[in-house]
Amino acid sequence: MDLLKKDFSLFDQLAEKQECVLTDTSFVETVVFSARAGIEMGPGIEAWLHNKRYKVVFFLAPIEATAVRMESQNVASQISQEVQEAYLNYGYKVIVVPSMSLEERCKFIKKHIHQGE
Repeated sequence: MDLLKKDFSLFDQLAEKQECVLTDTSFVETVVFSARAGIEMGPGIEAWLHNKRYKVVFFLAPIEATAVRMESQNVASQISQEVQEAYLNYGYKVIVVPSMSLEERCKFIKKHIHQGE
């Protein structure tokens, strides 16, 4: 539960920022992983998630299995789908960043940021 509180606090602080902030996760993903572990969020958290907003979500398509990945490719794909659906359910515009090199992903994201996405 301490991790949930830390993630909540981080997301709450980031939602107040006026400048562009990029993170590799969010509290929405925490909600997905919590649900997979049998932890359900209460109505207060649900309301909070609808009020604390990101301008846009860049969703990185899964890459091939690596030594760092703990999940199988199949489980990683399931989690990826669940996370995308959660963002959509919370009303986010999701821009999927294709699986490509790090440099190409950075260029893709920068292009969308500069276009005002």
